[in-house]
Amino acid sequence: MLAPPSEETLAGELCAELARESFQTERAFLGKEGIRTLTTSLNEATHAVVLMQEDCLLSKDYYYALGFFCGRDVPWIIYSSANLELPDYLSDQTCISAVPALIEFFTEERARWTAQRDRQRAREELTNLGYALTDQALADCVSEGVLVAVERYIQGGFSPDARDNKGVPLLCCAVRNRHTGMVQFLVSHGADVNAVSEDRGNTPIMDAAADGNSELTGLLLHAGAALDGQSKNGQTALVLAVGQGAEKTAELLLMGGADPHIKDQLGMSARKYAELFRLELVLDLIDARESEARNGTGEEARETEADLPDEEDP
Repeated sequence: MLAPPSEETLAGELCAELARESFQTERAFLGKEGIRTLTTSLNEATHAVVLMQEDCLLSKDYYYALGFFCGRDVPWIIYSSANLELPDYLSDQTCISAVPALIEFFTEERARWTAQRDRQRAREELTNLGYALTDQALADCVSEGVLVAVERYIQGGFSPDARDNKGVPLLCCAVRNRHTGMVQFLVSHGADVNAVSEDRGNTPIMDAAADGNSELTGLLLHAGAALDGQSKNGQTALVLAVGQGAEKTAELLLMGGADPHIKDQLGMSARKYAELFRLELVLDLIDARESEARNGTGEEARETEADLPDEEDP
């Protein structure tokens, strides 16, 4: 809190209000403590409030402090309870005139500053451990299953939707390397479950299906993954699962609503592949679902017909 000596009482009151909200405060007074003492106070500041009065504009300490704030990138605001006309060079500066607004400002700043500090600490920790601060290095950690490092990357501000140098999303990297915990972590931090890789044109659930991994397929299905996307070869997750003979994975996809009739570039659908590979369980599931759909449509039609009024005899 930087103030002219005439505002010592107000400065004390404002510091007391901020202290009640668990903010650490310190007061410094223009023209009273000397440049050395003032510099010591300013060095410890993460933010600053200037109690602006007309006599501030006449103080060399005031201009020294402003230069210090700008040079050290210290966020600062003006507090003025009077209707003070500010110089043009301060027209864009945040100006507050009430205690509730001051507390609200610093509450938001505390959250922003804490997040920024945590990001910086996470990045420093990664650097000290020998990790490069790049998306490729993050993707390598995902592929290798180094969850602790990946947590630091995310804390350090890296996106859970980052990609490696080949355009493969982190979630696909985790799925392809069968790291269930990594997949759960990325999904919980907002990774796009429908991100498409640039190498195969696969989404994460398509990679899981191609591997016949029912656990990851179920996890991604529960996370809301789309089922009928197609790869560069036109293959859906269901086609890929059937192609691997992964009946349990195919069952999960069918139960989730996957379409067994979408054709790939060879003109083959999941049903056709199931017939080709004689996957009776898959065929039975497809037939049962289609029969249920037909019966459901028939029941709806009968119910609609039953609801119609009887025609009167002429």
